[in-house]
Amino acid sequence: MAEKKSKAGNKKLDKDEENVFKFTPDRLVALTDGVFAITMTLLVLELIPEEIWGHPEAGQILYSYALGFFSLGVFWALHHYIFHFIERSNGVLVWLNIMFLAASSLTPFWTQVLVEPEEYVYGWQFYGISMIFIMITLLIIWYYATDKKRLVKKDFDGRMIFPLYNTIIIGIFLLAIAIIAGLINETLGYIIFAPAVFFLIVTVYGPHKIFKIK
Repeated sequence: MAEKKSKAGNKKLDKDEENVFKFTPDRLVALTDGVFAITMTLLVLELIPEEIWGHPEAGQILYSYALGFFSLGVFWALHHYIFHFIERSNGVLVWLNIMFLAASSLTPFWTQVLVEPEEYVYGWQFYGISMIFIMITLLIIWYYATDKKRLVKKDFDGRMIFPLYNTIIIGIFLLAIAIIAGLINETLGYIIFAPAVFFLIVTVYGPHKIFKIK
């Protein structure tokens, strides 16, 4: 009888410990939303009418701003879709998310580099590499969370994994093409990069329909 009570007590203790160390991703999502809100705002603050109006490179400045802003929008949307399915968190996910935020928060810096290509040699390529790194961190987060249903919901449908994989991988491929093209001709790199971002904007709507996310 005492042994049974001891086993029951141990089970209760194990369950209590499990609850104590069970993290939810809510704070990660809140942190991400806050960082993206600040980062997008910083992009806007760089647009000073007195400096842009009549500037010979005004078109390039606005184009760089649009690329940075919509790229951040795509990254935020992909993060939103991923975390829609994640119901648990752990230390690994926390630091993967921190890496994602660290790279994303540099977007205003790289956007400024794009605005002044004469001063920053290969700035365009570093901008593209930064975007690729962000996409790779999202890919790793998605793989880590879904592998053996490590952090996702119990009723998670495995068929949902590959549409998002495909979107991210194709996006990385297009960005890589833009970087290589930019080494040959900077204007060509700019031209290819815009459709790459547009592709991501369009395909991000795909997971929205497939996953029926509100």
